[in-house]
Parts: sequence; structure tokens; C-alpha cells
Amino acid sequence: MQGFFKRFVVRTLRLEILTIFLTLLSFSFIIIVGFTYIQDTRAFDAVFHRSMYRLNSVIVDRTKCLLDEFRRVPEFMRGFIEHKPDLTVHDKEVVDYFLNMMSQQTELTTLFMGMPNGDALVIDNLSGTNHPGWFSSTELAPEGTLFTYLSVDRSKPEGEQETWNYVSKDLKLITTHREPLGFDPRSRPWYQGAEKTGKLFWTDLYTYALNGVTGLSCSVPVYDSSGKLLCVVGTDVSLYFLSKFLAAQKIGTEGKAYVCDSNGLILAPSAESQKTQELVSAAFAHLQQYFSDREFYLDFQKRKYLISIHGFPLSSTKNWNIILFDPWDDLFQDILRARKQIIVISLIILLIASCCVVYFSKRISRPIVSLSKEVDKITRLDLESNLRVFSFIKEVRMMDESIAAMRSALRSFSRYVPKDIVLELIRKGQEIVLGGEKREITIFFSDIKEFTAVSEALSVEKLISLLEEYFAVFSQTILSRHGTIDKYIGDGIMAFWGAPYPAPDHADQACLAALYCQSHLKALNEKRIQNNLPPFFTRIGINTGTALVGNLGTIERMNYTAIGDAVNLASRLQGINKIYQTKIILGEETQAKLSANFVVRPLDIVEVKGKKIKTKIYELMGVLSGDPQTQVSLEQMELKTLFTEAYNAFEKGDLKAAKTQFEAIHAKFPEDEPTKIYLERLSH
Repeated sequence: MQGFFKRFVVRTLRLEILTIFLTLLSFSFIIIVGFTYIQDTRAFDAVFHRSMYRLNSVIVDRTKCLLDEFRRVPEFMRGFIEHKPDLTVHDKEVVDYFLNMMSQQTELTTLFMGMPNGDALVIDNLSGTNHPGWFSSTELAPEGTLFTYLSVDRSKPEGEQETWNYVSKDLKLITTHREPLGFDPRSRPWYQGAEKTGKLFWTDLYTYALNGVTGLSCSVPVYDSSGKLLCVVGTDVSLYFLSKFLAAQKIGTEGKAYVCDSNGLILAPSAESQKTQELVSAAFAHLQQYFSDREFYLDFQKRKYLISIHGFPLSSTKNWNIILFDPWDDLFQDILRARKQIIVISLIILLIASCCVVYFSKRISRPIVSLSKEVDKITRLDLESNLRVFSFIKEVRMMDESIAAMRSALRSFSRYVPKDIVLELIRKGQEIVLGGEKREITIFFSDIKEFTAVSEALSVEKLISLLEEYFAVFSQTILSRHGTIDKYIGDGIMAFWGAPYPAPDHADQACLAALYCQSHLKALNEKRIQNNLPPFFTRIGINTGTALVGNLGTIERMNYTAIGDAVNLASRLQGINKIYQTKIILGEETQAKLSANFVVRPLDIVEVKGKKIKTKIYELMGVLSGDPQTQVSLEQMELKTLFTEAYNAFEKGDLKAAKTQFEAIHAKFPEDEPTKIYLERLSH
């Protein structure tokens, strides 16, 4: 809590200047914008309710007029045929009447008649469908066809009951076509609903049998003088037609009108996106919670919408609604434009004034800010900068000189101490003290093969140059795999993983670093050979175990290092490479902790100097998958598999089988030194 108040009270000069002037400017801006917003909001509320109610009334009235036109069609049809006791689907007067009605009322797409015995008459206007594949019969319609009518006569034998008739624009029959469809009007919703209610009936949305299109149907039963059902007649209102009608109703530039059921499911037009359906569902949920107002605002997906919901004028048995919605910024764009202009003008004034304040405050405080950034870089041990700050203020110049001296001292210090340790000391704000802790780490030792012979053939300057290049490659590789470089021992390097920061995969990281070191060294040697310079060949030993890690030495001179048997074994493993002519040897603890991606082969069980217990050693060959630089070849995999089988036989005491297998390996891989060693052992 004390630290919080300290940070709150202690502020910079620039912050003080900015705070005072920007507070005054912001207060003026808020007063102007706030007053404008309050006045506009009142105007919005009044305009919104009037506009949405008027728009909804207009669309409802237009929809009602449209549906009334469709309602009248079945009534006209009933009036024409209710006095025909001998009615059949082949009655020419009925067919002509239906065709004439269809030709005179272009909005009609379908007229139908279904009879209790299963006979039916269905007339379609092909020009009014505007829907792909509206009727299956259109594929067979000859040129000049405008109307088709299907007659279903169940008195005829099966296969001849259903006939398509193709009629031209002047109502002349062009041709006929029989196609068994199995159409039965008595199974359709329009027939069953009208028969059951005994009056004009509107269906719910359903799929038309003959064309697979979704829509409504309006039907009415027709009775003879004795009250017996003669037939059911009606017309279709396709969802496409209703959708086209509603889509034509303009509400601003982005507003939409939809027909929905009582649960908010969009019926027409089809929802343009999932977002539209989610918006409508959210509007109906709001209406059910606050039922008193059918015009309301709704915040949806970070945008404000104006909503109006009223009943759909279809029938009292259909609890459908018409919903209108329009984004707030669309309906009130003129008012919002004026509001934005006021806000923009006020904001421009605020920005100009703020820029002036910022400029002059920055000029005053810039040197101090630059120095604080340099100090921050130093705390992160970013010592590459050489920035010096010029100022006429004496105290600022003194600070600049002190920071430059500190940067130079730390740059030198970090060359002797691992960078991670220096960062930890800076973070904790502590001095280096003697002490350590036991940790499980993975230790890495490297040494250049026959370095003495190479060094004798070179001058000191050339040798130092080559070593510097070599150490740079290895050091960068180790550090890139999060290793800590302990020390450089002549031409060798000691590093470890798992300290000062814990690393669960320290064995994997150490082995990857070793593989990359050998890969990078190979590329370096190729370049040296081209320049007539001697190549370096390096042996690496890696071991995992518990070691004492910390600052060891005296209070005057200390080193961050690791000591213990695990460290000594890693050093010995590096030297054992010389016997087996290998590049990387692992201890068994390291091998046990490696992930399955690494490829190793057992080499031997050895007793190293200083240890009474024998240890099993392995050669690290590469990885199964990953960077091509470290990935094993097919030949290496084959050698690993064959050698492991032979070694296991040797280890189990089956010397005859082991010898046979090692001889086979030698025949295929004559240069493999470990195979030669085992063959020599088995020959004695």
C-alpha cells in the first residue's frame, strides 16, 4: 500500500504539466459533448417511436393487402365450381377458368384442386416462379410453354393416372406428357386443413410436393347443395414470393423486415447470415422479458439496433410476427452526422491544444526520459547502446556521465560472469555471495581433437583468431538452447542446463545443442578448408546428475559453477570419444531422460577414472524428425538398429550370435570404429 501511494505521489515534471493542462482541456470537451449527447438522445427517443411505428404500420398494411389478394382467389374458385355436382379434373370449363384466372393475375404461381377420391388438378405459371428447378416438368416443357397443368385421374389404370399438359401464352394446348409421380392431394396440408376446419385455411410453411419449394398455401373446401365435400381449392404463396415482397420494403439503407414465428425463428425472407438470426432471436427474447413495449432499442454485437415487432396479418391461428430492425446509426444518420461534426470540431481543438502541451512538456523532460530508458536497458543487461544525452542542465549531464560509466563497467563484468547470473543479481538487487544448492543438471564438455598438433603449426595470432571464431559458433549455439556457459578450459568448453533457472527438458536441450554444434562446426570446417585453414574436430561428453551449483570460491574471487561426480563423469565421457572414434557420448542418466525423438545407440559399459561403479555409455546420433541439420540418415538408423541388436546379444553373453551380427555390420559399415572394437574383443 505504501508503494502504491509513493507511485501516486511521486510524478515527473512532464506528467505534472500534462495533467494540469489536459485536465482543463478535457473538462471543457466533456461539457460540450455531454450537453450535445443529452439533447440528441431525447430527440432520438421521440423520432424512433414515431418512425418505427409508422414503418411497421405501412409494411403490415401492404402485407395485409397482398394476402387479401391471395385469400380472394380460393373464394372465386369455390364460387365457380360449387354448383358442379358432376365435377371432374377433366371439366374443360374448370380448366379454362383456372387458366384464365392465372393469365389475368400475374402474381399467381399455382392454383390447385383436390377431390375426395384422390383426383387432382394443379396449374402452374412457369414465368412467375423465378426459381431454379421450380417444376420437374419444366425440363420437358416445349418451347412457347407458359402454363402447365397436372391432372390426376385415379379412374385410369396405374401409370396413366397423371398427365402433364403444356399450354401456350394464348391458352392453347401444345402437348401432353405422362409421368407417374404418386401425387395424392388428400395427403397435403392444404387439403387436410381445409377439410378439417371447413373454412378458409392457411397452412404453416411446408415443402410443395411437385417441386420441393417451401411456402404457404391458402385453401377452402367446396361443398355441394347437400353439404357433401366436392373438393378443396386454393393457391400457393411461395416463400420466394413472400421473401421478394418483404425484401422490397425499404427501411433506411440497412434496415430489414422479416416474418418470424412466435419463437423468433425467421420464416421469410431466409436469414442472410447466422448473425441476422441471432439478432432476431435476441429481439424476441427481449420482447418476452419486457412485453409492454413493441418498439425498443437492442444492443447486439457492439452495435445498437432499433426494433419493432407486431403481429403478422395472416390468420388468428398463426402466431406469426413481422419484425423490423435498423441500426441506430442508419436511421438517425443525419442527427448523428451533426453530432459527429460537433464532436470532431471539439476534438480537433482538444488535439491541437494537447499537441502544444505535449510538445513543450516533452522538450523540457526529453533528456530525463532518455536517461531513464538507458537505465531500463541496463537493468535488462542490454548494453549495446552508446547513447549520450546532451543538455544544458548540469544535473542531467552528470547523470549521463554516470550512466555511461556504469554501462561500460557492466559490459566488462558480463564477459566474466554468465549473463543470466548478472540479470538475476540486478533483478534481486543483491550482491554476489558465496553459496550453492544441489540441483539435477545436464553437463556438457567439449574438446578439440589433436589441438596441440594444430596449434604448433600456426602463429599465436592466427590460432587466437581461429579459436575466437570456433568459440563464437559453439557459445552462440549453447546460449540459443538456454544453456549456461561455465568456463572456457583451454580449447574446451564447460556448460550446463538446469541452472540458474530450472529446465524440465535440460537433457533434451543439451543434446540438441551438441548436435547443432557439430552441424555448425561441419559448415565452419568446409569454409576453412576452402581457405586453406586447418579444420577443428570436436568431441563432446554429456552427463546428467545432481551437482552442487552456485557461487564458489572466496569472498574476493568467486565463480558461478557446478561441481560433483556428475560433472567429473561428463568430463571423462568427452575423453572416451577418442577410444570409440565418436563425436558425442552420453551417460546413462542423460539417455534415460531423453525424449523418444533422439536416436542413440549403446556403446559399452565402462569404468571411468575416479569412479568404482561402472556406467553404461551411448553415442548420440541425431533426431528422428526436426531440423535436417540434426536429423539422422537412413544409413545411420540402419546402423543403430543392427548395432543395438548385436550389442544386446553381446551383453546377454550370446557371443556367437553377437560375433555373427558384428561381422555383418562390419561388412556393410567397414568404417564404424565401435564395430571394429567388438570384433577385436570377440576374436580373443
